[in-house]
Amino acid sequence: MNKKAILSIIVVILLALFLFIANSTDQKTTSEDLPTQTETEPETVTESVAPFIRLKNAEILAPESDHKVKLVDGKGSYELNSGPASSRGEVIVIDGFSTLWSTQSGKTDLTAILISNEGGSGTFYYLVLFDVQGDIFTKKSEVFLGDRINVTRMNLGELVHDINADYRITLESLERKDGEPFTAKPTVVSNRTFYVTNQILKELEIVRDDT
Repeated sequence: MNKKAILSIIVVILLALFLFIANSTDQKTTSEDLPTQTETEPETVTESVAPFIRLKNAEILAPESDHKVKLVDGKGSYELNSGPASSRGEVIVIDGFSTLWSTQSGKTDLTAILISNEGGSGTFYYLVLFDVQGDIFTKKSEVFLGDRINVTRMNLGELVHDINADYRITLESLERKDGEPFTAKPTVVSNRTFYVTNQILKELEIVRDDT
């Protein structure tokens, strides 16, 4: 083998060795330059959701009866009567249905759907408005929605008809046909609108014009 061939082989080997060393150095530098991975911080609870979460662990007055109830994770019970034949009522806060409104006077309204059961077969749904002061939820107004219905939608909106009201709440639910037993599955769509004035709920009556 002549000298030129040997020299060419040596040059190729040196070039390959140089490229290998350079590539290894780049990979090491890139790895070292990467920021250290840390655990992702949990999402901060938004201001609009936080009051609803606090409601689920607050002390409130039960719908209709006004018994004090200490909620734990959205559920609570209370004694209806004492003695040998004592019984208890139950209150449940329904997830996914709530509205939050801050009034011009600085008050905060939280409206939610609550279920009340006092030991019978009925499961009574209520739209309840609370005044929120930190962890204190004061019941200001309530409206009975129905027995064993299925609430499907709840929205907060601007006003259309009443300029004196603060805002409106619209509800969509499934109910039963007139005369159907409560054991029947609710299938009839019902849309209802409630105006809120000074923390008081009032349902908007829809008047039909049959003329």
